[in-house]
Amino acid sequence: MNRRFARAFAFAALAAAVPTPALAQHGALWVDDYGRMMTIEFAGVDDALPAPADRAPAEMAATFKRLCVETGAELAAIDSAASAAGLEAVPVQVPAAKKAPAATLGVWRASGLVVSQTGGGTVPQPKQCNAAFYVASLPDRPAVDEAMTAAFGPPANAAEAVRKGKPNRNYKPGWTVTGADGSPWTIAAFVVADSRYTPGNRVQISIRAAKKKAN
Repeated sequence: MNRRFARAFAFAALAAAVPTPALAQHGALWVDDYGRMMTIEFAGVDDALPAPADRAPAEMAATFKRLCVETGAELAAIDSAASAAGLEAVPVQVPAAKKAPAATLGVWRASGLVVSQTGGGTVPQPKQCNAAFYVASLPDRPAVDEAMTAAFGPPANAAEAVRKGKPNRNYKPGWTVTGADGSPWTIAAFVVADSRYTPGNRVQISIRAAKKKAN
């Protein structure tokens, strides 16, 4: 199982406390504080994945940029952009838990695409916006990285691609953009093949508020 993938069971009283395939609300995907892929699973919500629809990596990057980055990852702005792009809003109401207030997770769907947003302070924790592209045929990772670099510039961690003069096999490129308030936001892309724990070939592109460093 990909170590960058974390499966989260939200609100133990409602969630199944046993390993299950990584299905989520309408196929929505998220990231945690460390930028690892995650889902949130609890009873009473449709977990059906959208039918796959192949897209070129450049189209994926452009769609993500329009829906998640240019909107500032703000719920109302994403809702407007998603509606204009023909996505259906299917928000998920998260009940209050012992250590978390009730919340609404923004989710929008179209053929082969699920966009998800949270303002942070709940599960998942960081403010973020994700675009999950479900495809029949996965694009090559280098093609996705090239499209992301064309859209957002060179990876902020490009120096980590080489370690001791050799390619770093564990290198995962990450991009950084500046928010309207001047704060940094982190962008990551994942290319994940269909498996028991990650049903459906998908490319997930995520933007999240950068994790604050401890003083």
